[in-house]
Amino acid sequence: MASESPIPRKVLLFGSTGVIRKFILQALIDEKASFEKIGIFTSQGTAEKKKDVLDRVKAEGVEVVVGDVNSEADIAKAYEGFDTVISALGRNVILTQIALLDIIKLLLEIQEFFLGCWRKWPNVLEIAILRMGDEYSRRILHLERGLGSHDKSMQGVDEEGRRKMGESSNLYAVCDLNQASIYKLGPHGPPSTRDGRNSNLLDIAERSSTIHTFYPSEYGTDIEYSPTSSTEPPHQLKLKVRAHIRTNIKKLHITYLVTGPYSDLYFGKLPGKAGEVGSFNPKEHKAVLLGSGDDKVSFTSMADVGKLLVAALKVPAKEKERTLKVNSFTTTPHEILKEFERQTEAKWEVKYTSLDALKKGRKEDWEKGDPLATVYTLRRIWTEGGTLYEKRDNGKIGDPGMETLENQVKKAVEKEIVGS
Repeated sequence: MASESPIPRKVLLFGSTGVIRKFILQALIDEKASFEKIGIFTSQGTAEKKKDVLDRVKAEGVEVVVGDVNSEADIAKAYEGFDTVISALGRNVILTQIALLDIIKLLLEIQEFFLGCWRKWPNVLEIAILRMGDEYSRRILHLERGLGSHDKSMQGVDEEGRRKMGESSNLYAVCDLNQASIYKLGPHGPPSTRDGRNSNLLDIAERSSTIHTFYPSEYGTDIEYSPTSSTEPPHQLKLKVRAHIRTNIKKLHITYLVTGPYSDLYFGKLPGKAGEVGSFNPKEHKAVLLGSGDDKVSFTSMADVGKLLVAALKVPAKEKERTLKVNSFTTTPHEILKEFERQTEAKWEVKYTSLDALKKGRKEDWEKGDPLATVYTLRRIWTEGGTLYEKRDNGKIGDPGMETLENQVKKAVEKEIVGS
């Protein structure tokens, strides 16, 4: 039987580009009396660009640790003096958490994919590069030169594929960072694209003499909700993290905080084609509802994600691997619309995107490499009921007070109309 986890007292947060990081950090600051030390890890570039923001964070008593997330030495040094790691890494760097595959194994695993990628998406590399703006992505693009020299690992690839691989040894980076490419790899997901120069947050934490607790970047949709979850393209990176934990992590106490979709984003206005996958426009009194409009979806506000995480930190885990399925509230698109109409004192123009349309759009957009493919897939999962449970785990962590549907709609209206 696993021993009960110690209560975290010294917490280090990763994820300068993750959408949820600032909410987790604010929740930690709000409860700083419960901790001996709170730290955030950031890059030198971010430290320089956002000096004013970090100065305000420091004024709240937060320690700012500057380093390279791809440097094992920097990560190991950062862990000193902390006992708990919270990862809020964005999707494009989530595999930084797990062990790395060597280049030869990578090529053997995806050799057929290389050729198919160049034939079906000749511009995919250029598109992927344009999408990448952070320091991590640039490093990945320049990581491996001379990949084409591994002739023995290229057996089965014809001359066109051999030539293309020689022209751009960077193509393998796209397999991880371009969602269309990930989908083409099928249910096994993308291979890792990291080498020994990249940090491994989990493995370094496992070796650390001070770290005893780790929260992976799991916030959002339940990646193990049903037997079909393992084949969903957006889940593949997080599934690789869980697989690595279950195989290689023995010392650390792990907690997955599963929150479902963020209501702040779902209740927002989406422009153009994106609006077809659900949108609420308080200024123009227009909405696009998903499914029948009566399909229940469970939400967590981003502020509540932070609050729930802090609540979880205060409750020791009785097992090595703990999963907490939490939320703020459960509602339907029709109920959301009704609240918007009440608060704006107007009758809205309403359109619907059916579940069948979500399924069709998902397939077509993945095949085209459309960045909306992820949105289509996740919103189809939510509309199908992939956020619903008979019982929530909020009570296991003290049942902290949560935001309501009314409160979230109020914020959405103020953001769009008042601009606050």
